[in-house]
This record gives sequence, C-alpha cells and structure tokens, in this order.
Amino acid sequence: LNFIGYTNNSFLKMASASFQYAMGDFTLTPEFMYRWSDIPDSAESTFVTSLEYTPSDKVSLILKAGYEGAPDLSPFMLSEPDNFFGGAALHYYPLKDSDALRCHCVVSYSPVWNGLSINIGALYNISLNIK
Repeated sequence: LNFIGYTNNSFLKMASASFQYAMGDFTLTPEFMYRWSDIPDSAESTFVTSLEYTPSDKVSLILKAGYEGAPDLSPFMLSEPDNFFGGAALHYYPLKDSDALRCHCVVSYSPVWNGLSINIGALYNISLNIK
C-alpha cells in the first residue's frame, strides 16, 4: 500500500499485489494495482501478466500484456479509459560468469503512446563494496 501526496493533505493511494510462479525455464508473474483518491470517480486499475523464458544464464525472453481501466477524465492521467497494452523483450548477458552487462531489445504497444515503441540498449550494473 502506497500513499503519494499531490496537494496538502491529499493523497493518491495505491494497493498492489503480485506473485511469481516458476516452472522450469519459465516464470509467470501476474500483477494487479488499484489506485484511488478522495476525488470522485478517480479510481483506476491495472492488471499485467508476464511470462519469462530463460533457457540459459545468457538469454531471456519476456512477453508482457496488460489492461488498464480508468474513468474518462482521470485526474492523474495514468492511463486512458480502458486500454490493452503489450510487448516483448529479449535480454542478452554477454559477459562470462556475470550479469553485470545486459543488452536488450524491447518492443511494446500501447494506445496511450499512440502505437509501437522500440528500445535497444545496454545496462551495466556497477557493484560498489563500500565498508
């Protein structure tokens, strides 16, 4: 449960729940989030599920799909009224015996973004052992 302040003594409240179920090389993760405030008709909800396939420690493929429901005039504009979205990601870890460097390609669709989005990039995690 989270509370995010947006004006003096007014909060956007969010409740969420998720779990992961592993089945060999597959991981299924359903998630649900509900958002509301003191403003009438401001409640929004999101349901997302993802399926990750990890055949080795070098590669993973993720498929994700979801639904967002919101009133026509959401004051927080976190989503459009009733939309479906989805995408796929490919992660590749090129370093031997390390997941510090991840190369990725993500393709996603959402009507909120007016179509298709493609992201290609790399992420390097730096571990600092500060004592």
